[in-house]
Amino acid sequence: MVEYDARRGAIFPSRLARIMKEKRLSQSEIAKKVGYTPTAIWNWLQGNTLPRPETLASLAETLNVREEWLMGETEQRSRGPIDEGIEATEVEDESGIEGEPQVFSISLLVESLRTELASATGFELEQIKIKVEFAS
Repeated sequence: MVEYDARRGAIFPSRLARIMKEKRLSQSEIAKKVGYTPTAIWNWLQGNTLPRPETLASLAETLNVREEWLMGETEQRSRGPIDEGIEATEVEDESGIEGEPQVFSISLLVESLRTELASATGFELEQIKIKVEFAS
């Protein structure tokens, strides 16, 4: 059993309920996907208990969100390319310190832009899709 943390105990249930509602998943459906009973899911939603780390990982994967987001440790909700086993592409930017190009991850840049767009427009992060094409 995961040690109960009051802050996480308040954030986790609301985030789980929100993502379940968005994806139109019932407690029974989630329970089947992660191998728990609907009663266990109910307890999570009530804030009575927290899932074990291995269950949290399965739950996050099933819902296509980050474990850290579910637990309130980050606002970055979506699982990005790195989480899905795809290496991030690194690009050099000549605008850095003279003689030292900055290196950044395209996936992090796109995710940051999605987060800003969600905040500015009021749309949920999952509703914002960005397509990047590189012309040759």
